Amino acid sequence: TPSHPPLSTSRSSSSNIRTGNMTSSVAQTNSIADIAVKWDNAYRNKDVDSLSALLAPDVVVHYAEGMGPEDKIESEPAVKSFLAKRLESVTGGECRVLADAINDDKRCSFSFWVGTGIKATGVETKTLPPKFSMWHVEFDESPRVKAIWLMTQPSDRGEEVTECPMTKDTAKAPKLDPNAFHGPILPEDKARSAALYEAAKKYGELWWTMDASRVPDHVAEDMVVYDLSTNGGMVGRDKIVEVMEGMKGGDKEPTIVSQGAHFAACTDQDKAFLWWHVVARSADSDVEKLKFGLSAMKIRDGKVTEAANYHLER
Repeated sequence: TPSHPPLSTSRSSSSNIRTGNMTSSVAQTNSIADIAVKWDNAYRNKDVDSLSALLAPDVVVHYAEGMGPEDKIESEPAVKSFLAKRLESVTGGECRVLADAINDDKRCSFSFWVGTGIKATGVETKTLPPKFSMWHVEFDESPRVKAIWLMTQPSDRGEEVTECPMTKDTAKAPKLDPNAFHGPILPEDKARSAALYEAAKKYGELWWTMDASRVPDHVAEDMVVYDLSTNGGMVGRDKIVEVMEGMKGGDKEPTIVSQGAHFAACTDQDKAFLWWHVVARSADSDVEKLKFGLSAMKIRDGKVTEAANYHLER
């Protein structure tokens, strides 16, 4: 079982971590960056009261474990109760793989965590394999937390997965090592952050357009996808092209009712985040479905080399 990644200490609220609008400035008191760091540190310390103090009265949580179903938790008291139960469920501890990626323009932050649990059955105690979770937190004008999108791996994950749901082949799914995905720590660089942001945006656009011809421009040949919603994944740029070709809807394409996305780059690593959502109406009926997801990406020379993905449809 991989050990915890080294990113486990708190970050100062004065750190230079604002990346959404690609500016480089020191976070001021009550800025989005300041509140985002307070949120992450309170969660790491399992401090429910400090988390609750940052919530807006009308806060909403969209939570999905694996492929769902999605839980929608509304109101400050209900969200506080949800957070308390979640922190109690992480019996072995939880550490950040990536954190403090801020988008000032969209008033949001991202973080990526790995937790371990301890399961006791009779006289036997077993350490469970790592369980990853990803957060997308949105802030109002206060700024207070107004919306949380939280996606985690399914609880029944196993040590081995013998089928990759995305490709339907019999190869073992790639395993995400939190220590390898985290780091190396780099000097903060405005130009690099801007390039990471654009690379993440181009990667998102690939999946929305399903334009397989553009994959070589934005995806590395040795690309690895970790599908954390199903414990599956795929390896190789050719596999992504294959999946895109297979996902095209044919003659009966759904009608897009609404869609959106947020991006943010890490200032001190070669990583970026993506949150997306699409509401689509079926071509055969008036039924509307919401699809949403989160991704953390490792980027090299402007191309995505690894992506840890969550996705859900309801």
